[in-house]
Amino acid sequence: MSFTLPYGRITTPEFNSALQKNDNHIALMDRCGFFLCKEGEAEVTLDDQEYHIKKGDLYIYVPSTLVQIRRRSDNLKGLMYQVELDFIAPVLNSLIDTRSRLFIREHPCVSLTLRQQERIEQLIKVIRQREELRTEKDFPASQARLLKELISHLAQALCGEIIMIYCANQPVEPLRQDKKDKIFRRFILSVSKHYRKEREVVFYANEQCLSPRYFSSIIKEKSGNTASQWIIQTVILNAKHMLEQPELSIKEIALALNFPSLSFFGKYFKQYTGLSPKAYRKQWLLAD
Repeated sequence: MSFTLPYGRITTPEFNSALQKNDNHIALMDRCGFFLCKEGEAEVTLDDQEYHIKKGDLYIYVPSTLVQIRRRSDNLKGLMYQVELDFIAPVLNSLIDTRSRLFIREHPCVSLTLRQQERIEQLIKVIRQREELRTEKDFPASQARLLKELISHLAQALCGEIIMIYCANQPVEPLRQDKKDKIFRRFILSVSKHYRKEREVVFYANEQCLSPRYFSSIIKEKSGNTASQWIIQTVILNAKHMLEQPELSIKEIALALNFPSLSFFGKYFKQYTGLSPKAYRKQWLLAD
């Protein structure tokens, strides 16, 4: 009996292997999740902000971010789960408002009590027990759909527990959500899906049957950034990550991001970073 789980669990060996393969860089496009440090410590940079993660710290990451592990101890271990935004969006929307989501993005790390860590591990243990049922030969195949739904609900419960624990450590006064909050949430989700092909505000405004000007004013009001800034930030962030992978040619990167030409990509990147793609890659390699 086999089926695809709605989330991914990353073990410590897989985590370390991924870091070595990507030179201590992790790109997070359309996924979000958490890392609970169980042992050791690390210095992490998230969107140019540095954090020191130690035993007992919970680190929440959101879509369209670039994580860099500046330093990590040899004994770094922890629990790491990640889910697609589509899966977790209903939980987030029902539990926290737009301001809280932005707050988490800007303050992703909190220190947990021992009891809070135990609550997370207890739920993970239950989820793993249900996962193991999938491999049991005598488990009825007719119950596969039910088991899949059960695991999905348990995973959502884990996400809810994470948010509740985070809010207990970093309380943010809840705001009543309105239609504008929903517009902003749909926009962020859409950008994470379409940034490679759609870089015009009009596309995202049309998705929600709104005029570009009104749509942009809502995004600015709710987040402090314009819709264009969110789109550009996502494109540039991912372009930087790809440029930091020497095995990819700049032409391949331009093609992957659906720019009409290598020249157009170069002008776009330099306009918002002050460097050409080639200069950025050289600077990054020298700094590394």
